[in-house]
Amino acid sequence: MRHVYEHNLGVVDADAIKKVPDLAAWRGRKYVLARREIEAFLQSLNEAYDAIVKLLEAASSSGQAKAARRLVSGLEGNPYQPQEQRREHEG
Repeated sequence: MRHVYEHNLGVVDADAIKKVPDLAAWRGRKYVLARREIEAFLQSLNEAYDAIVKLLEAASSSGQAKAARRLVSGLEGNPYQPQEQRREHEG
Protein backbone atom coordinates (compact mmCIF):
# COMPACT_ATOMS: atom_id res chain seq x y z
CA MET A 1 0.00 0.00 0.00
CA ARG A 2 2.88 2.35 0.63
CA HIS A 3 3.64 2.35 -3.10
CA VAL A 4 0.06 3.26 -3.98
CA TYR A 5 -0.05 6.22 -1.62
CA GLU A 6 3.57 7.33 -1.83
CA HIS A 7 3.87 7.33 -5.61
CA ASN A 8 0.32 7.49 -6.98
CA LEU A 9 -1.75 9.47 -4.48
CA GLY A 10 -3.76 6.35 -3.70
CA VAL A 11 -4.41 5.22 -7.28
CA VAL A 12 -3.64 1.55 -7.97
CA ASP A 13 -1.28 0.97 -10.90
CA ALA A 14 0.37 -2.02 -12.59
CA ASP A 15 3.36 -1.99 -10.22
CA ALA A 16 1.08 -2.22 -7.19
CA ILE A 17 -0.84 -5.09 -8.81
CA LYS A 18 2.43 -6.96 -9.46
CA LYS A 19 3.18 -6.76 -5.74
CA VAL A 20 -0.39 -7.44 -4.59
CA PRO A 21 -2.42 -9.24 -7.29
CA ASP A 22 -5.63 -8.91 -5.24
CA LEU A 23 -5.61 -5.21 -6.13
CA ALA A 24 -6.35 -5.93 -9.81
CA ALA A 25 -10.00 -4.90 -9.45
CA TRP A 26 -8.81 -1.47 -8.23
CA ARG A 27 -6.58 -0.72 -11.25
CA GLY A 28 -6.81 2.94 -12.16
CA ARG A 29 -9.01 3.72 -9.15
CA LYS A 30 -8.19 5.23 -5.79
CA TYR A 31 -7.84 2.61 -3.07
CA VAL A 32 -9.44 3.77 0.15
CA LEU A 33 -7.76 2.43 3.27
CA ALA A 34 -10.12 0.97 5.83
CA ARG A 35 -9.71 1.92 9.47
CA ARG A 36 -8.85 -1.71 10.32
CA GLU A 37 -5.98 -1.62 7.79
CA ILE A 38 -4.54 1.50 9.37
CA GLU A 39 -4.94 0.05 12.87
CA ALA A 40 -3.22 -3.19 11.78
CA PHE A 41 -0.34 -1.20 10.28
CA LEU A 42 0.09 0.84 13.46
CA GLN A 43 0.01 -2.35 15.54
CA SER A 44 2.73 -3.83 13.33
CA LEU A 45 4.86 -0.73 13.83
CA ASN A 46 4.40 -0.97 17.57
CA GLU A 47 5.39 -4.65 17.56
CA ALA A 48 8.48 -3.87 15.49
CA TYR A 49 9.41 -1.09 17.91
CA ASP A 50 9.02 -3.43 20.89
CA ALA A 51 11.22 -6.06 19.21
CA ILE A 52 13.94 -3.50 18.46
CA VAL A 53 13.91 -2.20 22.03
CA LYS A 54 14.25 -5.76 23.38
CA LEU A 55 17.21 -6.42 21.09
CA LEU A 56 18.86 -3.18 22.14
CA GLU A 57 18.29 -3.91 25.81
CA ALA A 58 19.84 -7.35 25.34
CA ALA A 59 22.82 -5.77 23.58
CA SER A 60 23.11 -3.30 26.43
CA SER A 61 23.29 -6.05 29.04
CA SER A 62 25.90 -7.91 27.00
CA GLY A 63 28.47 -5.12 27.17
CA GLN A 64 27.39 -3.04 24.19
CA ALA A 65 25.69 -0.42 26.36
CA LYS A 66 27.02 2.71 24.63
CA ALA A 67 25.80 1.71 21.15
CA ALA A 68 22.48 0.49 22.52
CA ARG A 69 21.86 3.75 24.41
CA ARG A 70 22.61 5.74 21.26
CA LEU A 71 20.10 3.73 19.26
CA VAL A 72 17.40 3.73 21.93
CA SER A 73 17.72 7.49 22.36
CA GLY A 74 16.79 7.85 18.69
CA LEU A 75 13.66 5.78 19.26
CA GLU A 76 12.36 7.63 22.31
CA GLY A 77 10.39 10.11 20.22
CA ASN A 78 8.49 7.30 18.47
CA PRO A 79 4.87 8.57 18.22
CA TYR A 80 3.60 4.99 17.88
CA GLN A 81 5.02 3.95 21.22
CA PRO A 82 2.63 4.13 24.18
CA GLN A 83 3.42 7.07 26.46
CA GLU A 84 4.17 4.78 29.43
CA GLN A 85 6.87 2.93 27.48
CA ARG A 86 8.49 6.19 26.35
CA ARG A 87 8.82 7.27 29.98
CA GLU A 88 10.45 3.94 30.89
CA HIS A 89 13.22 4.49 28.31
CA GLU A 90 13.92 8.09 29.21
CA GLY A 91 15.99 7.22 32.30
